[in-house]
Amino acid sequence: MRAQPHTEKLQLQYDSTVRQLLQTVGAHRYLNAQGQTTVADWQTIQNKVLTYAENNGYPFAEIGLTDLRVNENRLMEGRITYRSGTLIRFDTLIIVGQGGIKPVLLQTMLSIYPGQLFSQAAVRQAEEQLKTLPFLRLTRPPDVLFRFDRAHLVLHVEPVQVNRFDGVVGFLPNQERQGSVLLTGMVNLELGNLFNGGKSLRAEWQRMRAATQSLRIGYDHPLLFRTRLGAGFQVNFLKEDTTFFNLQWQGQLSYPLMWGQHPAGKVGFFVRNQTSVLTDSSRRSTERGIANTRFLSYGISYRFSRLDNILQPQRGWQLAWEAGAGNKTAAVRTPQGFATFHVARFIATGKQTALMLRTTGGIMLGQSLFLNELFRLGGLQTLRGFNENDFFASRYLIGTAEYRLYFEESSFLFAFTDYGRLAGQTTAQTFADSPLGLGFGINVGTKGGIFSLTYAMGNSARLQQSFSLEQSKIHFGYVSRF
Repeated sequence: MRAQPHTEKLQLQYDSTVRQLLQTVGAHRYLNAQGQTTVADWQTIQNKVLTYAENNGYPFAEIGLTDLRVNENRLMEGRITYRSGTLIRFDTLIIVGQGGIKPVLLQTMLSIYPGQLFSQAAVRQAEEQLKTLPFLRLTRPPDVLFRFDRAHLVLHVEPVQVNRFDGVVGFLPNQERQGSVLLTGMVNLELGNLFNGGKSLRAEWQRMRAATQSLRIGYDHPLLFRTRLGAGFQVNFLKEDTTFFNLQWQGQLSYPLMWGQHPAGKVGFFVRNQTSVLTDSSRRSTERGIANTRFLSYGISYRFSRLDNILQPQRGWQLAWEAGAGNKTAAVRTPQGFATFHVARFIATGKQTALMLRTTGGIMLGQSLFLNELFRLGGLQTLRGFNENDFFASRYLIGTAEYRLYFEESSFLFAFTDYGRLAGQTTAQTFADSPLGLGFGINVGTKGGIFSLTYAMGNSARLQQSFSLEQSKIHFGYVSRF
């Protein structure tokens, strides 16, 4: 019976140059001491050699067999021949379309420079990396244009409107005036790809209650000194009625990671300083477990995102976590640490439906924690059905399930539930709660932006809030992208 092709034996000969090449690519182990191999292993040897060549400047390399014959042992004999072809190096990028970013910066972002040895793996990595940019979209896969001994990576791109301005208006029951409502609001501005350099600036202002408001400002510079190293800072300010105000600033450095040919997120290192100051009317409120504090910490963070659509995802993952530690100064100096995480999964359940599952959590560790330095939760971003920053917690875990029905590219109906397990431990008290939020809403895309409406109700034993029309929350929003 004739042997199957993948088990047929080959007797191969080769010179010292080919022997060195086989050892370099790790293909020599598919040959025994007599130079024998199988047809299947020969195909593996070819693939390894050609893959190595195309990633090290020789995309036109060839490997084959010559002088084929059947010897007296009925083995197929042949000689391995290898031709490297011309050594190819990368040249400048060619951008087709209005990419909205400077070519030299895009070159740095993709780590492809003129004079660098051509690599097919680098071309594939470039395509994967471009898919993660929020301000740029590939209209077709990249091409490679060869001219003599140079290769030009050709990118067909178009800009994406990532600049964002939106506001949310909320109608909440006024706790100070029974039977009336309180108008609250949020204004959010995000500017991406500033000066065609990939930089971004964001600012957010919120008014949660009559005398409570917050302000957040952040800036990211992704290509520091034309390297892949990124830098950024953010400043957060929170005024809690007439009790205290918190001021936090943070500076960070970040670097993108790769796993094989795929982007593997971004790792960051940060320094953070938070100062909490009591107001005159609350300095005598030591029984509430609040105090003037200063907490300087150092930490590490990681972010990863792989979504089919950054703006309206139906498939993919998001992951983020951070952890830090340092010394807090209050009446005495004590060590303190914290950690937070965020995981979201988008699952397409049909052509026009998707399920979003999200889990967020955090923990704060220290010998003496005060109420005014704990995590702040609640509202449109964490626990819908409750006021912004209604909850204090030193430990929390929040799960969200949201079902979406898309009826246009940027329009969908949704229904959701948010459930949390919160706990707090301060110098004055220990508490726990299990808030539950339920609701539904709609996002409608228009030529000028996206209009959103969310209706939510919440139940919390600690806040003494139950599911009721009187305590329900209605949020109107409008997002304008430009």
